[in-house]
Amino acid sequence: MRLAYSMGYPDWKTFYETLSKHRQVVQTQFDAVFHADEPGDSATSELWLSVWASDAHSESFESAVLEAGFQQPETCDRLRAFKRSIERAHLSHTAQKRLDTLMPRLLQALTQLNNPDETLGRLLPFLEHTAGRSVYLSLLFEQPHALDRLVRLFGASAWVAEFIIQHPIVIDELIDERLSLNLPSKADLLHEARQALSLHGEDLGEQMDALRRFRQAHICRIVCLDIEQKLPLMNVSDQLTWLAEAVIGAAYEQVLTQLTEAHGTPTHSGEGGAQHAELAVIAYGKLGGIELGYGSDLDLVFLHDNNSQSATTDGPTPIPNTQFFIKLTQKIVHFLTTLTAAGKLYDIDTRLRPNGASGLLVSSLTAFEHYQQDKAWTWEHQALVRARVVVGSKNFEEKFQTIRNRVLQKKRESDALLKDVISMREKMRKALGSHKDKGFHIKQDKGGIVDIEFMVQYAVLVWGNR
Repeated sequence: MRLAYSMGYPDWKTFYETLSKHRQVVQTQFDAVFHADEPGDSATSELWLSVWASDAHSESFESAVLEAGFQQPETCDRLRAFKRSIERAHLSHTAQKRLDTLMPRLLQALTQLNNPDETLGRLLPFLEHTAGRSVYLSLLFEQPHALDRLVRLFGASAWVAEFIIQHPIVIDELIDERLSLNLPSKADLLHEARQALSLHGEDLGEQMDALRRFRQAHICRIVCLDIEQKLPLMNVSDQLTWLAEAVIGAAYEQVLTQLTEAHGTPTHSGEGGAQHAELAVIAYGKLGGIELGYGSDLDLVFLHDNNSQSATTDGPTPIPNTQFFIKLTQKIVHFLTTLTAAGKLYDIDTRLRPNGASGLLVSSLTAFEHYQQDKAWTWEHQALVRARVVVGSKNFEEKFQTIRNRVLQKKRESDALLKDVISMREKMRKALGSHKDKGFHIKQDKGGIVDIEFMVQYAVLVWGNR
């Protein structure tokens, strides 16, 4: 009644009648957009309607399934187990009805693939996870193109199937094909990531979940275009790399804002007086080389340009700059790697930092250069070939690039360098390559992709000073 009175209605009945009219308008528009033919129409053959409705334990069930298009007897066992699982789940009447309308169409769509049995094996766990949330079942039945897309994705990749099982919310991305036609630019991705975080105020948990959902949605869009061969492989790597950079950048900004509110901004002496010190994120490996894959972890190194051990932040509760940057780095890593209800953003490897796992999590630019010039192993210089700043100011990027160039352009004795590179490559091949009876590992075996990478890195190090 309070709501009715606050909106100027004399009583609940008058308010409810008006509300019902508005709801009917909305429902009409919704039905116009999402309406599909009623179950049982010609879109689903009578064959699959009868197969799904039949007794899974009857003698005729297996022959009906195989005659309809599946190829392996084990498929019948999977369907029987699935039906038993659904019975034990005690679905609501609505959920059971929606599942019964979806399954014949789903089974029919599967038989259009080259690997229907394998794909069904991937889809059944997804259906078990989502059967209780009948809105997903309804959405897939009412949107045939979304169902077909889901079937193709599960058929194309076990990794994609597991990704969607873990994050069923991405099904929304399958509905509107226009979302996949115009992928955002690098700048747009960062803008969207910032927007995703801005909607959740100061709630850290909500912010972390929001950024995870943002990444999952964009991964799904990239996957769809990749599998449908609408996006060249090089562009897939570009999109995945830009997405990772946007996520890192948004997380960095969010954590930095929280810390500066508490402690102020790190300052140190510079040309012309006091200047702000900053932290930058350096990408190595696949992220650094702009060749990120779907399951790639991130090789990151954190560096700051603070030049004074005694300098502090300028806030109401000042702390040493070095402590500020340690806190900032720890919080960024926590934001990116923590497993929440919405999943995890990325696995992060920071072992390429100076002194590896035994070194400080964050180092100064000066310490980084001293380490690279005097203590780093040859393989660390190889890794530096693909290193680049992914979060940081233009000024910091120029400082880092100057150091990187000096290290890579050092004069080296070619025979000693070749010996080091070969030795490291043999260790990697022994640890990561396949055995002869397990076929050829295109990345790690002799003549594989890593051999090419090592050849390029050797060329940079031996001739970089010319």
